[in-house]
Amino acid sequence: MKLKIQILEGFHTTIWKEPIEIETDNYPEFSGKSATEVLELLKGKSSDIPFYDGDNTSEDWTVYDELMSQDDEYRKEKNNETDILLA
Repeated sequence: MKLKIQILEGFHTTIWKEPIEIETDNYPEFSGKSATEVLELLKGKSSDIPFYDGDNTSEDWTVYDELMSQDDEYRKEKNNETDILLA
């Protein structure tokens, strides 16, 4: 008997990226907001907020882009599972 089999692998990966530092005074959308309010705004709209690098702002590069471009600081995998299935 021939069986076509395959392996299924599943896991959960968490990655912490190196932090970046921003000066909230350079972002008009953060004016008058607390650190908590800025963080909530970043969580919802970081991909829409142009990143200010200290010299200028690029409409094509966002705070989200800058955060994602950082090197991994820490990586952790958990809940590794494997199973063999009939294909």
